[in-house]
Amino acid sequence: MGTATARLLARSDDVDLLVLDPDGERARRLVRAVGRGEPVIAGVGDPELAESLRGADALAACIPYRWNLGAMEAALAAGVPYADLGGLYHTTLRQLELDERYARTWSLGLDARIVWRTMFTLSSGAGRAPRRR
Repeated sequence: MGTATARLLARSDDVDLLVLDPDGERARRLVRAVGRGEPVIAGVGDPELAESLRGADALAACIPYRWNLGAMEAALAAGVPYADLGGLYHTTLRQLELDERYARTWSLGLDARIVWRTMFTLSSGAGRAPRRR
């Protein structure tokens, strides 16, 4: 998910791409593969994620839906608009509980029409949650 997004965003010269992943080597490989960008070691659940997001124009969370809420909380803490790929309705309902806090932060809230100059993308391995078998 994040790999495809990074490839598409890297085509745009007006996007400063940062790839966030708790696996630094995976982030570096992706940046090398797309030809530009900066790898950042951070993932959902990492205390430094919000700090890594500061100064960005937006966060595109291209991660499994079960990590969306954590990514959204980090973006809110960093003062960064947020968008994700969606998920199951119960996760969305929990995200909507944050809408009032976002509305106090930005008049546009989660408006998808925001033009992003700096884009953070979390790769699909960005979360810290264990995999279920």
